[in-house]
Amino acid sequence: MLRWSRLVAYSKPCLTKLFKPRTYTHTEASQTVARKYIAPVTPKEAFGDVATKDLLRGLVALSLARTPGVATYGGKLLEAIHRTGPRFLKDMVDGVVRRTVFAHFCAGESLDECARNTEHLRRLGVKCLFDYAAERSPGTVLSEEDLKVEEAAKEYAAEIEIETIRRACQLGKGDFACIKITALAVIEHLEKLNDMIVQDWKKSGDKDASIRGYSVDPELSFDFENLEKFKTNFSLEELRILRNDVFRIQRLCALAAESRVPMLIDAEHYCIQDAIEYISMGMQKRYNTSRDSFVFTTIQCYLKDSERREKLATCIAERFGFRLGLKLVRGAYLHYEREYASQRNLESPVWGSIEETHSSYNAIAEREIAKVSQEKSSLILATHNIESIRNAIKIMEQLNMRHDNGHFHFGQLYAMADATTASLRKADFQVVKYIPFGPLEEVIPYLSRRLQENQDILGSTSIDLSFFYKELIRRLTRK
Repeated sequence: MLRWSRLVAYSKPCLTKLFKPRTYTHTEASQTVARKYIAPVTPKEAFGDVATKDLLRGLVALSLARTPGVATYGGKLLEAIHRTGPRFLKDMVDGVVRRTVFAHFCAGESLDECARNTEHLRRLGVKCLFDYAAERSPGTVLSEEDLKVEEAAKEYAAEIEIETIRRACQLGKGDFACIKITALAVIEHLEKLNDMIVQDWKKSGDKDASIRGYSVDPELSFDFENLEKFKTNFSLEELRILRNDVFRIQRLCALAAESRVPMLIDAEHYCIQDAIEYISMGMQKRYNTSRDSFVFTTIQCYLKDSERREKLATCIAERFGFRLGLKLVRGAYLHYEREYASQRNLESPVWGSIEETHSSYNAIAEREIAKVSQEKSSLILATHNIESIRNAIKIMEQLNMRHDNGHFHFGQLYAMADATTASLRKADFQVVKYIPFGPLEEVIPYLSRRLQENQDILGSTSIDLSFFYKELIRRLTRK
């Protein structure tokens, strides 16, 4: 019989060639980040609670995602098959995706599956940010019949969110909830609202108008039928639907605040982002207090006007006297935004280089961390970037901030940068994992974007692959 040690010796070169992990380990990366603050972790500490079958699946899923052809074309092909492919091909592809990419990057199709699949994170002291990952893309004009179907879909999404908030509250670990506005409102109306907001700023002739507030609704009242500019741009029926959609979102935020479950309002496409932020800041005005943030707005730092968005959010929070809630991300729609702008001969809204995005992200992060230390804001720094983490920790140390400050969290995606997450937790930082879930057909857009984005965050992926491999070797050799 072939001994385990010999099997490992034979298999190691093959596995190394197949998965090609980076030569550095996460311990080395952690020491490079900030030797004084980040606690190095071993593969056993990071993945000791993960089942062997899940480690093997992770190796396959992450390796597939790193393959340039899969990353570039896989997402688009997946969406095309779902839209127009024959049934037998769709079923075959779904079977493969469900057992690999979906099983790795999503925590399940239901909240019950989510709770089971995130137990190992809670044992590490990591908080969970549950997100029903259904979303819609702009550019769709709905007929009257479509609107009826859309209404049912919005109500279903709201019911899922209500259950998500209640489940997060029951778990009692400081977990978060998250909503995508496009799952709860008519996109066509959001596009019209966005255009109205932007055009109103431009017509004012004041270059600082877009950082002083929303002149279409200065008090963030959402009293659409009595606001002159809304009555001019929307029909009565459209205003009724918009009011109901915003009330649906308000109902969710009210439940979250009552349950003391922070609610993140996700960023989405640029052509509706000002509308999303208008709604989000209106919710912050209603449910954030001077001491606590229960609603968070997301700022995408790959946008050229991300600093303007930060200033606007800060101005509104100071005016109405509430603690600002922000989540900083680099951005999740890079390829879409560039393609959308190119097709319409528009200037791309995103920075031309990753270095400019890094600079924007780190500059905004530095200002917002300072505001956390002054008890003016709450911040989630969502990043896999080692340099950004190092900068944040350095700033926290300069400001004498505690690692476990309840108003500051690092954030990473589910099943990605897990070694970084474990390392931060070992050093007593507050860490939250973004946990997407939902039926496969509903989360196809999310998976498509995840495949594309993996090419931009290969550093943390390579660390995880290396740790997966080392943990499997440890188990095989019983070390």
